[in-house]
Amino acid sequence: MNISKTKDKTEVKKKHKTDGIILENKFFKTCFPFLLYMISFIILDIVVSIFMSDSGRSFSSLYTNLSVKMIVLLSSLAFILPKIPQIIVFDITSLFMLVYAYAQICFKEAKTELFRISTILVAKEGADFAGGAIKNVPIKITIIFLLVLLIIIGVNIIVIKFYRKPEKSMTIFKTVAGAVLIVLSAACLPFVNREYDVVNSDTTENEITFTNYTVCNFTDPAVVMQRSDYFDYCVRDIWSINYVNTHLKQNKQTVSDYFSSKPAHQDNEMTGIFKDKNLMIIQLESLDYTALTEEICPNLYKLQNESINFKNFYTPRFGDTLTFGTETAVNTGLYSTSGFIECNVFYDYAFPYSLANLFGKEGYVSNEYHFNSPDFYYRGKNAPAYGYKAYNQYKDFITDKSYNTEFDDAICKDGLYQALISEDKFIDYIVTYSAHPFFEASEERYKEAAKRHPELAEKLGTDSEGVFKMMCTLTDDMVGELMEKLEKDGALDNTVIVFITDHLANAKNYINSDQRCNNTPFFIYAKDIKPQTVDKVCKSSDVLPTLLNMFGMEVPSKYIGEDIFDKNYDGFAYFPDMSWITNKGYFKGGSLIEAYTDEEITDDYINENTKRAREYIDMNNIMIYSDYYRDENE
Repeated sequence: MNISKTKDKTEVKKKHKTDGIILENKFFKTCFPFLLYMISFIILDIVVSIFMSDSGRSFSSLYTNLSVKMIVLLSSLAFILPKIPQIIVFDITSLFMLVYAYAQICFKEAKTELFRISTILVAKEGADFAGGAIKNVPIKITIIFLLVLLIIIGVNIIVIKFYRKPEKSMTIFKTVAGAVLIVLSAACLPFVNREYDVVNSDTTENEITFTNYTVCNFTDPAVVMQRSDYFDYCVRDIWSINYVNTHLKQNKQTVSDYFSSKPAHQDNEMTGIFKDKNLMIIQLESLDYTALTEEICPNLYKLQNESINFKNFYTPRFGDTLTFGTETAVNTGLYSTSGFIECNVFYDYAFPYSLANLFGKEGYVSNEYHFNSPDFYYRGKNAPAYGYKAYNQYKDFITDKSYNTEFDDAICKDGLYQALISEDKFIDYIVTYSAHPFFEASEERYKEAAKRHPELAEKLGTDSEGVFKMMCTLTDDMVGELMEKLEKDGALDNTVIVFITDHLANAKNYINSDQRCNNTPFFIYAKDIKPQTVDKVCKSSDVLPTLLNMFGMEVPSKYIGEDIFDKNYDGFAYFPDMSWITNKGYFKGGSLIEAYTDEEITDDYINENTKRAREYIDMNNIMIYSDYYRDENE
């Protein structure tokens, strides 16, 4: 009996020791989970914001009012519930934010940019490259994220072990306080963009208003992250999808008004020079000017010097799917839109003015060819929407199943080459693959390139840059073999070949970067063409109207892009961060960054063209969100 009483006293002492002095205050005992949740979210926000923004900001400058409201809201949503449900809510929100953040870091390390939440819709495509992306993340970042995960786990343990159901009076307080915090913080969120409405006024454009515009419309995720922090970024991301969609659809008439006022296209010295010839467009994966040299890519280098070469050509990195984004620009004249995954919906859109549809009216039969499956970016559905007869995967034509179709010269094998030239009048759109990230010596593409060109491989080394350049040699090998076959078969005499790079392999420090890094190769080869260099600034959305003019077709006034050879076109390239380039200079935030001329550059010139960049982005996005061409197609 005495032993039992002693045991009971010991258990009571242990219980008191467990609750301890810290939890004997009933107010603190009730509220400490809320404080733990707040601290966890704050730590998560700070850690992620530093790694995602690359801005070097101090802890004290990270927070916006929006983030404070979000942290309070998420903490309150958990806190107001009973113990087990609140832990579940905390775990779901915190772990989602942590995993999403780590995915952002992987994406940024691999592609030097950030993605939108809507990009999750193409997660299946991204999963193919997940392993390589994770390898690119510095180990210290992974360790820090694991430490944050341990903090989340620790919060779970503490709440489960120490949190007791509060007394009745404190339960009422907890419910009322939690509800008030939820209502107050949630009520403020619909006004998330209100502080940026100043950009819609007619005030003089400057760096502040353009940054505001970019954040409000989420045209460039990197700028949004520079301006905010992680929680702020996520909320604005979700909000802007609805805000931009609703706002832009209401302004569809502005695009029609613009097209109505646009001067008709004027014929020029390049009008009709390729009339009735066949067209082959080779979209070069990642192949930039660093690889386009006589040593690394001798075939492409030779062709460039025998072509119409557009040396001031840019492929702006709009949207979240870069290769498909360039396909979109070349085929439709439209840029992808950040946060709107076009590949998931474009197969239901109308494109009466797409390249393949317009050429189809002239009797051309068009096909697209690529390494990946028809399901990848829904190319099997999108290609016909653009007017192509079919999307063709390399492997469907290769009889030797041991052959690796990641090597671009698959296009020259078996029946695939014959399919290219099988029609009397054809368009072939070929998207290469060999120089696709990731650039590691363990990749079969690198091993094959090193086997073919051992001396060059030894010279370039096995760092990422060397591996990338070696992978480009596979693309160059394909081009050389293809040209030989076309010449031998007599098809080259009547075929125009367009070479265009989709994006840079790795625009180092793209976040916070100079957009001129997106200067990529674009040249047009024809056997009987006189080589020339075009100095005029131009961009990927200009390719479609330019080709229509060169093939002697009517150039509709339904494009934001222009025929590069039109005398009335001054040459203009613009980017998601609202910077822009003309032959007079590079401008950003309403200011001149670098002049290319001795001619005076006035404030009126800068203001006029910065507004022009904003107008183009708005109109492009309206057309994307509203399926603009649908009315004309019905």
